Amino acid sequence: MDIKEYTLEILDYINTIYKKNTDHYSDISLMNGITSLAIANLTIGIKTNNTYYIEVSRGIMENVLDRINTDEYSLKNTVSYCNGFAGICEALCLFSHKNVINFNSEDLEILDEFLFENAILLFDGNNPDYLHGAMGVLYYFSNRYDGRVGKIADYIEVLVKKYQDMIISDEKGIRITNNVLLDQKSREFNFSLSHGLSGHIMIFLEIYKKYPSPNILTIVEGIEKYINSFKKQPSSGNNVYKTFFPTFIVEGENILEDPENAGYNSRLAWCYGELNYAMMYLKLNEVYKEEKYLDTAKEILETTIYRNNPEEARVNSPFFCHGASGLVALNMYFYKKTQNTKYRKLADYWKEFTMSSFPKEELYKAIDHNPFCLLEGGTGLVIGLSSLIEEDYSFDLKENMTWERILLLN
Repeated sequence: MDIKEYTLEILDYINTIYKKNTDHYSDISLMNGITSLAIANLTIGIKTNNTYYIEVSRGIMENVLDRINTDEYSLKNTVSYCNGFAGICEALCLFSHKNVINFNSEDLEILDEFLFENAILLFDGNNPDYLHGAMGVLYYFSNRYDGRVGKIADYIEVLVKKYQDMIISDEKGIRITNNVLLDQKSREFNFSLSHGLSGHIMIFLEIYKKYPSPNILTIVEGIEKYINSFKKQPSSGNNVYKTFFPTFIVEGENILEDPENAGYNSRLAWCYGELNYAMMYLKLNEVYKEEKYLDTAKEILETTIYRNNPEEARVNSPFFCHGASGLVALNMYFYKKTQNTKYRKLADYWKEFTMSSFPKEELYKAIDHNPFCLLEGGTGLVIGLSSLIEEDYSFDLKENMTWERILLLN
């Protein structure tokens, strides 16, 4: 079975789950609700030039709008990008931009104000998280921003300033605490894409492309300086791990001394680990046009090539966040950015691993547990595998992106 047939079969299975009990599924969130299923259908519809899936995505988003208008929805969190209105509004703007739903973006103004006010409260509570905090709201505003002076520009300016007010800055660079993470020690700083500093750099760089404020570059350069200060050569005398960077740091402690929990001991995944820094340096090169950033990204990627196996990558899941389909998508991203065919071959490797390691009955049982989850469920599996589906006709890469910008793989 080829990748297109395999992926469409999975999506059809998830669509059947939804259609059998549409009224039951009230979670409308971007990453854990039915909005994720709309994203998956839109992605496949565009990739395969199949209007059936685009119409399915339209119907789901119309259901989302109806639920909002009638107040018949459930959300684990009303604000966040992952589980709240920041992510839902992101999707509504995407579908409007694609002309899939007839939706006036001005209708979002009340929700925009609600999100802005709550993002300030989240920053005040030391929650700058991308998935669950203020940075996710700021990222939504950056994608909503159309270059005009107005409320969205004001929101971005105020929230960037709010971030600046929270930073710790010294000769080491810039960092910021994140209270959404449980059981953190004093002076512990997370470096991951999902919850930490590398993700913040990527979001700020995406903002800067549309809203070129020098304050943003000051933040970016300070964070990169801090992260880079902890760079160690892989498998060297003071770093037994095959990584350059830690996933977290506790200032004043040796985070290499515990073999099980050392900060440098990380997997290959979208959510955290060495691939985050490759993504970060590729985005730095896109904005700064400096070869040193591209060279650093390539240096990191070279050390990960031989870790692309289930044991060293620590992969025992087919899903996106820290599973095989996420590595399909990540390696395709690196292939497109570098034109190095090694990463294209690695994407194929993880596709074959997914198809051979998770028998259909076992796979579908896992999907049943969480069918509408982008990170750890069925819809994320679909979008990850979709990276390998060749378009039926020529698309402009940027214009036809769907899920990529949501997960910072744009």
